[in-house]
Amino acid sequence: MYDESLQESLDNILKESEIAVRQGTTQLILTDKTVSKEKIAIPMLLCVGAINNHLIKNKLRGYVSINAQAGEVLDTHSFATLLGVGATTINPYLALDSLHQRYEKKLFGKFNYEECI
Repeated sequence: MYDESLQESLDNILKESEIAVRQGTTQLILTDKTVSKEKIAIPMLLCVGAINNHLIKNKLRGYVSINAQAGEVLDTHSFATLLGVGATTINPYLALDSLHQRYEKKLFGKFNYEECI
């Protein structure tokens, strides 16, 4: 188990992000896929916003994209708020998996996937 507070964890992420950008990283990928009983997720909105603001203050934001891979993104409001606080791209993996499962169970009625391609 980790004994870090939310603030300490966020401070570490900010330091790591700044170091990565200064070393030439052009893509930051933030994910909550590794959540477990021992390792809880920082809310993606908080994390993206903090990193975005930190990089702006250090005049580094224009050098990197912030990519959010988040299970908590389930509706248009979640997309809008993440984009609003600085996310460049969003991968709503849980929403996509849910849609795929619904399609597999034929819950969309006469929907034909091949007609959409």
